[in-house]
Amino acid sequence: YRDWIGPDQGAFHDPEHWSDYQYENDGMVYLEETERLTSRSIARLVNRHDEAQTAHYPINHISGFPNVHALEVSGNRETGARQTLTVPGTSSHNGVSVLNEIRIGAYGVVELGFFAGLGADRWIDIEPKGTLQLSGAHDSAGTVRVGVELRNAGTLGIGRLTLRGPYRSEAT
Repeated sequence: YRDWIGPDQGAFHDPEHWSDYQYENDGMVYLEETERLTSRSIARLVNRHDEAQTAHYPINHISGFPNVHALEVSGNRETGARQTLTVPGTSSHNGVSVLNEIRIGAYGVVELGFFAGLGADRWIDIEPKGTLQLSGAHDSAGTVRVGVELRNAGTLGIGRLTLRGPYRSEAT
């Protein structure tokens, strides 16, 4: 796992904002990640502070920013302090895309800007007290793409959201 160690208002793509990862067994190192996130990375953006925190996704991930294997965005479950990941929208349809699963845990917020997108080849799980929302004007538009299913037990603040893939709501 690559854990977020960046500051409030930090840049998601900055390698210094993520812990290093080393997979070893019996003293033999099989995999080591110390630089930027890669398609093998399981990124956990979890707030360990008492106050709300925000991380910002890059404006244009197409210019060399890789997908990650999986992504979790969660707040502090003990204090209820939120962790937000903002994904700015652009006319070139900026967005987060992962190879496996996106989990928006309790007190986690993913906020999509105008024309921003969120995509997972498998699942997107919005857990209880987790939020996926669009930011900006009341006519904001965004796209969510899932390969298997979007499971919602939290909050969808959606405006004009286009969903590409199956949806199941468990929200109360």
